[in-house]
Amino acid sequence: MKERRQRRPRRAFTPQDKADAVRMVKAGKSVSQVARELAPANDIEQSFNTGSSNVEAR
Repeated sequence: MKERRQRRPRRAFTPQDKADAVRMVKAGKSVSQVARELAPANDIEQSFNTGSSNVEAR
């Protein structure tokens, strides 16, 4: 039997985080750029530790 990978918990965003994201997109930033800027530091650190390439270094 194959071993199942544990899922990472979903990120939780406050209503203020969501409002900030919408404001940034409406101001002309791309959705992907806003996502990178609002990414919790823990996700970025974890991706570097695991060698994941889906989060860019700043």
